[in-house]
Amino acid sequence: MAGEHTGCPRNGWPVTDGGVADETDGGVADETDGGVADETDGGVADEADGGVADEADGGVADEADDAGDETTTDGAVSSTTATTGDGAVPPETAGTAADATRLRRLHEATREMVAREREESIAAVAVDAAADILGFPFVSVRLHDEETDRLTPVAAAEETVARAGDCRPYERGETIQWEAFDEGETRLYPDVRAVDDAVERPGGGSMLVVPLGGRGVLTLGTPDTDGFDAADVETARVLGANLQTALERAARLRQIERHEDSLAAKTERLDRFASLVAHEFRNPLAIAAGHLELCAPRDDAESEHLGAARDAVDRMDRLTESILDLTSERGLTDGTTTVSVDYVARSVWAEYAPDPATLETDDDVTVAADRDRLRTLFENLFDNAVGLGGPHVTVTVRERADGAGFVVRDDGPGFDTSDPTELFQYGTTVENAGTGLGLALVRDIAEAHDWAVDVSSPPTGGATFVFDTDPS
Repeated sequence: MAGEHTGCPRNGWPVTDGGVADETDGGVADETDGGVADETDGGVADEADGGVADEADGGVADEADDAGDETTTDGAVSSTTATTGDGAVPPETAGTAADATRLRRLHEATREMVAREREESIAAVAVDAAADILGFPFVSVRLHDEETDRLTPVAAAEETVARAGDCRPYERGETIQWEAFDEGETRLYPDVRAVDDAVERPGGGSMLVVPLGGRGVLTLGTPDTDGFDAADVETARVLGANLQTALERAARLRQIERHEDSLAAKTERLDRFASLVAHEFRNPLAIAAGHLELCAPRDDAESEHLGAARDAVDRMDRLTESILDLTSERGLTDGTTTVSVDYVARSVWAEYAPDPATLETDDDVTVAADRDRLRTLFENLFDNAVGLGGPHVTVTVRERADGAGFVVRDDGPGFDTSDPTELFQYGTTVENAGTGLGLALVRDIAEAHDWAVDVSSPPTGGATFVFDTDPS
């Protein structure tokens, strides 16, 4: 294994052939979050969110006389460079044309890394870039497995595999790669024969280990002692910073996918619950309501008890309807048409309001709405008005003064709360009236139409709901 510098003992590990596997979404796309911005002067372009840092004229500067480099007792050179808050390498001074060419190709490889979504594929692109663009023959990427606390190999260059054989995970503290990982500093080993760890490296050579921000390490090697100059070290840092950015983007995408899967599972459970409500709640309620209608009270006390039972059944029925509306498969809107507010309000009032109650409306108010959901909105508003104001309540539906929406006002007792928006929270009731879902559903229906809704209650009583159909 002369000249092997990645520290890959022979053991079973399915290694790729060093090439970059195609992905269905393998095209290079612009990224707005963690992606790579347009390049400037052929260099690696500046990026707003964790991408590739700006390089003046595309070059990589030599560090003056390697100032700040410090040789450790194990032969490593700890050479730190300030980084930006998002982990990208900051601007350096101008370098040679060869440096600019390398960085331009590195920029292209970086764009390919951030266009990929799997860690193994991203690492393979980085390995190819280090071997083909930067000219390092021995390259591997190891990622930290938090469950096992190991540095696990995910990609290696062909020459690395040819010399070292298959790779196995590294236990904590087993190799000097852990030093770079734990300290978060690039570690340069000019002569690997001076390294004292559990991995044999006969044949000499030099090695560079670049940390990936707690995600793992990028290891590069050459068969020559002192095989890395300052430009090599800095370019490797740029590659490592860009690899880290691509890996973080992939991790965010996985989090989003897991969140979406979780939401889908919750939605499925909610749908099943809605089905349970429909079949298990409504049928017994219908039976109870039917028997109550057949009961003839023998005296006033019995009449009062039967009335309370009817009210309870009616409340459960309204609660069931609200739950079914909230879990409807088609959502809170299913397209809009021009709808007469007066017509919908009066048709709902005729079905839900008691005879003594009064509804006053304007005749010419129209809105773009889902007709069925607008009905549900009025059902819950009227239910709230009658529940608080009693059978003699008066409800008024008018057009807003500016013509953008409508106002629903009642002359009931109103409500006493320092924050009226609390009434739109699920489970909130006023004086134990309603189900605690009605006004929350009103808010959801308004928001589904992109309307704004506001509620107020003056000291003199009554409740006023204002719907702005053009809040912009």
